[in-house]
Amino acid sequence: MAVLGIGPGYQSGAGVILGTMIWFAGPMPVLLIFLPTTIVAGTVGVWLFYVQHQFEETHWANGDDWQLHDAALAGSSHYILPQPLRWLSANIGVHHVHTCTAASRSIACRKSCATMTNLHRHSG
Repeated sequence: MAVLGIGPGYQSGAGVILGTMIWFAGPMPVLLIFLPTTIVAGTVGVWLFYVQHQFEETHWANGDDWQLHDAALAGSSHYILPQPLRWLSANIGVHHVHTCTAASRSIACRKSCATMTNLHRHSG
């Protein structure tokens, strides 16, 4: 059974990696370093996802009304982060541009977004 849409191959791989870490480093470094770091990173990721997709003018559509570009551009915010966080998050603040074309790299998203002035109307 897949957990959160993650297939059994991924789960097996994660288990092997975690088991290898415990084998070589022991259980205490994993419990004291790896586990807290993973929990903090996961919490930040969930928070960023929530903030980017829940705002007053969020676009919601189902079934035949759903369109990729409408959902990408109106269903995700342009989240302006301080420069160090832009780099650390691979420019996740311009996630809506990446959603339009998944092949976009983070640097291309930033450059594309800079040329689209209509995306800046809510950025203050």
